[in-house]
Amino acid sequence: MKAMKQILVTIALAVAIISLGCADTHLQMNDDLDGETDTDSDTDTGSDSDTDSDTDTDSDSDTDSDTDADSDSDTDADTDTDTDTDTDTDTDTDTGTDTVTDTDTVTDTDTGTDTGTDTGGSCSLPMTLATWDSGAEGWSYSPNWILQSTGGSPGGYMRFDDSPNKTGYSISLTSLVVDLSGCTSTTLHYDIKLDDYSDDDEWGDDEYIYVQCSGDGSSWSTLATYVDGDDWSDDSFGWTAYSHALPAGCRTATAYIRFLAQGDDSWYIDYWGIDEVSLSGS
Repeated sequence: MKAMKQILVTIALAVAIISLGCADTHLQMNDDLDGETDTDSDTDTGSDSDTDSDTDTDSDSDTDSDTDADSDSDTDADTDTDTDTDTDTDTDTDTGTDTVTDTDTVTDTDTGTDTGTDTGGSCSLPMTLATWDSGAEGWSYSPNWILQSTGGSPGGYMRFDDSPNKTGYSISLTSLVVDLSGCTSTTLHYDIKLDDYSDDDEWGDDEYIYVQCSGDGSSWSTLATYVDGDDWSDDSFGWTAYSHALPAGCRTATAYIRFLAQGDDSWYIDYWGIDEVSLSGS
């Protein structure tokens, strides 16, 4: 209602102003007839950019066209484009191939029954090194060692003979290599015999058999010694079994056993015999 009243008051004032304007125009026309040029261009085009209901009560001769056209065009084009592009690409590619190849091969080859070869790496005892019933069975020897097919204890055996005559001799009968590295104790077993002459050593000569072992094939340890003495007697003895413990130096991966015939003159004996060689232990 208050706004309406203001509008009506404004219209009334406008009508009064227009009436005054008309009267003023009439007076000016009269002045023109008198020869006076009165140019009063008082134009008030006040464009108040204001939303304001001014009540302009100006009683000047003034065409006050107070047009309050407050065009408050507030175009708030607030375009808030918030583009948050997160291209965080976390690529964790694990192409790790764990390959565990366990090729732990334990080869335990024990062919000691016939040849005396043990490549096991563990203690593969008991083991027969030789019977000589089916050949030399891998043992190495040279004259006067001779393989006999009969007369052994039993079957075949190895014989060191007096013929051909040897003087100042040292001739061995040696086994194949044997792996005893895994053994804490080892015992050598064998049979031995001597066939002697009753009047053999009249010149004081001695003939020997040494039973030996080695851990490398070059350094030898003597386990037993047998001798045909110079006592003008027959020192013969038949097949007899003996056993001897091997020292630690012979319990290696490259162990050997040998029988060494040594003496002054082989003619002072008939022969030595060796048979049934084996190892026991753990």
